[in-house]
Amino acid sequence: MAGALTAIGNDIQSIYWNPAIGSMIKEERMSSGFSYYSGNTEGLSPRVYFNNFSILFPLEKFNIGFIYFTPINYAMSTKIDGYDMYGNPTGKFEIKYEMFIRKHGIHFSREFVNENFGIGINLYYNNIENSIKIADYVLTATADTFNFDLGIHYHPGEIFVLGLKYSNISKFTYKKDSYSDSSFSDGEIIPTELVIAMGLNCKKVKFGFDIFEIKWSENKEEDYTYYIGPSKYLPTNDWRGFRLGTEIDIYKKQVFLRLGIRRNFCTENSFYYYGSENIGLGIIRDKHGFDFGLSKLENHEFSINEGSYYSFRADFYLNY
Repeated sequence: MAGALTAIGNDIQSIYWNPAIGSMIKEERMSSGFSYYSGNTEGLSPRVYFNNFSILFPLEKFNIGFIYFTPINYAMSTKIDGYDMYGNPTGKFEIKYEMFIRKHGIHFSREFVNENFGIGINLYYNNIENSIKIADYVLTATADTFNFDLGIHYHPGEIFVLGLKYSNISKFTYKKDSYSDSSFSDGEIIPTELVIAMGLNCKKVKFGFDIFEIKWSENKEEDYTYYIGPSKYLPTNDWRGFRLGTEIDIYKKQVFLRLGIRRNFCTENSFYYYGSENIGLGIIRDKHGFDFGLSKLENHEFSINEGSYYSFRADFYLNY
């Protein structure tokens, strides 16, 4: 849960968090699922959407797979007071904001040196779209970018596991906005992410702990706040955080309880933060399974989705 089991995960969904975990999978696997966001009083709209699809094929010398993932898909709306040029109130009008990011990737992984050491890479094409509607006026902006994730996975025994992931989220420029019908570069960034994951695999309980840091390049031409992804970043804003999770076998290695917590903090001002608490249930039967997760998410001056809201996610996976 909360991504903190990336050090000890061995299912197909774990290759998103660390591509090297794919080297541990010896059977053909497929996974898919959906997510639901609740609304909140700050204007976040309820939404159900297709969240992910992954498929993995073990070959003689390496594993290959395909990944589709939607890390961001939400809509917001709020009403604000309007005024004319003389400062006279003109009544309230509605502002709607919608954004999604879709990631399409190809995965490669293999054992390296011996069966205890794995390496992997995910190569992604990303599609990003923003849409803002103010009264009857609509502004849309789209961007395409490519990035890669590199992963290392080391499990010398049955208990301790170590993982490392480096992600180059890539440079991009919004390619079109509906106002001028031309390219613009206000959103150019080159963020990178480094994740270090550790895990303990006991007989009935698994523990996972991740620490991570994301660095964003400086926007030297502009000094205003701009929006990338779900978060509100200042021009030189970096952030770091941690994820802590556990998985408990509650019935004959067929039913598992999962708990997790996540915190992201702005390195320039810890007053800005993002966090979540998660609880989930995993069911495995005849090598097939279902995962259900419920999360409470909270943003404090760190995101355009201010306040608290809930997320429900359901996934299934098949070994065939």
